[in-house]
Amino acid sequence: MQLSALSELDYYAVTTGEYDVMLRLRADDVPGIQHAVVDVISQWECVRDTETVFLMQEQDSDFDLAPQKVQPATLDLLGVLKFESNAARGFRGGIGAED
Repeated sequence: MQLSALSELDYYAVTTGEYDVMLRLRADDVPGIQHAVVDVISQWECVRDTETVFLMQEQDSDFDLAPQKVQPATLDLLGVLKFESNAARGFRGGIGAED
């Protein structure tokens, strides 16, 4: 099993809690998603269960929750990572942005 071989894969995250991983798949139609989940992913030996959820609407977040590099200045006194919104950093772009 290699996620990179899954052409429908758009995003993945390793999670805590009930599920070990979340995959976001994109396909031209529902049968395309069905094929990826039923015929491919569910056949992997390491997969015990799948649950499919369809996104009805999406919006980009204003927060960068996965910084590429953690700078010491972004940690508080207890070593907790502080997230800063793109707006606070002066980022302009995305949904609803004005030029």
